Amino acid sequence: MGSGAMRCAATAALVSMLAGCAGMVASNDGSRVVIEHDGFVSLDGVRDVAMKSCAQAGKAQATHVVSVNKNPRFDPGFGAQLSTFQCE
Repeated sequence: MGSGAMRCAATAALVSMLAGCAGMVASNDGSRVVIEHDGFVSLDGVRDVAMKSCAQAGKAQATHVVSVNKNPRFDPGFGAQLSTFQCE
């Protein structure tokens, strides 16, 4: 495999890996949902996950309440984040 093909394959792998990491549901009690995600993921992407989780509980909206670092030793927005949404 030539260097151009290797670079293309590596780019394709990176794009497909980043496309699927909007976050995962850490907790959902029907009225609030907590999403765990990386700091580089946009809040809109995380909100989409929260909306789908709230919809499973029969709610139509997810309102962002707060985002915090999972590891408090990191600066805000770096590393794993926990974002809480209110289901309404």
